[in-house]
Amino acid sequence: MKNIISTTTALLSIVLLMAYGCGSKTNKTKSSISDIDSVKIVLVSLQDSTEITWKTMIVEDDQKIAYLKRLIDEVSYTKVYDKKAYDSLSLAIENLKKIRYDQTSMANSEKIDEYDVATAAVVNNVITFAQNHPNFDDYPLMDELIGDILAFDNRVIYRRVDYDNIAGEYNKFIQKNHDLIERSGNVASAKPLFQLSE
Repeated sequence: MKNIISTTTALLSIVLLMAYGCGSKTNKTKSSISDIDSVKIVLVSLQDSTEITWKTMIVEDDQKIAYLKRLIDEVSYTKVYDKKAYDSLSLAIENLKKIRYDQTSMANSEKIDEYDVATAAVVNNVITFAQNHPNFDDYPLMDELIGDILAFDNRVIYRRVDYDNIAGEYNKFIQKNHDLIERSGNVASAKPLFQLSE
């Protein structure tokens, strides 16, 4: 995962240098074929970087959800558990992906808030469910899974900042080079942001 972030960061640096190169032309009334080609290259690079950053965040979120399910399953394997609570938590975990925002729906901040509130409740309830097991200390895997869940949960804010940074650069680039992008035959729309800062 660190390699993905490093690659994305390196790519972003190259892309930004190219973007500034495109914007430093003295003749702003006419554009050559090379200008259009450069814009296309930078646009595709920024799109790719944005997608990589988004997928990194979603992969980690999926892993957290998988660990939540694994944790309640571990409790159920002990045969000493509340079946009704288990079923309720299973449904809540399964519902998380259904209500999760995507790159379009996140334009509505309420969608993000809804997901965050639901996730926080599920994480808290699942951990409590496991820790309340009468023999919790006899099952070190449960404690390990809780640690993994909390680690992923704590990284959410950083992944969103990463996404805002690269998507923000993408938005600036398409705004600055709108005419050249149109001439290149590409369609580019601004991406919604989480609006976070480091």
